[in-house]
Amino acid sequence: MGTVRVADDHDLRWRGSDQARTEALLARGIAFTAEELAGKTREHHAGSATEPELFEVKFGPDTVVHSHAHLCDEIIYVIAGQLILGSRVLDPGSSVLIAGHTLYSFRTGPDGVHFVNFRPRNGAGYLSKDEFMAQRGSESVDAPTRAD
Repeated sequence: MGTVRVADDHDLRWRGSDQARTEALLARGIAFTAEELAGKTREHHAGSATEPELFEVKFGPDTVVHSHAHLCDEIIYVIAGQLILGSRVLDPGSSVLIAGHTLYSFRTGPDGVHFVNFRPRNGAGYLSKDEFMAQRGSESVDAPTRAD
């Protein structure tokens, strides 16, 4: 039977970085800038292995998010500010689809950025540039990998 789940704006809370997740990534040698760690997220739908995930993200002005990849596709929709991918500036109302196992980075504009991130499932994983390159050199990029 079908299900309808509403995420009401008044019930959603902004959160800072997840300490346990950050520590697990740091243990793998993945470092984040203070600006990255100062970002906030707000989860609308947590998702599962079979259900999609939707969350909001806010980063302050001129934040650099270092090169990384995820295990599944994602769509980012800019609500406010600017998200800068290389020479492309995404203003409010713009979106980008990033395929899983695609290495990318971005920075925010002078007013920061507020965006919505949609993924087809949770557990998108996080691969640093070094992990991505090591995996690419030793095995197929499509092979299962870390889900931290």
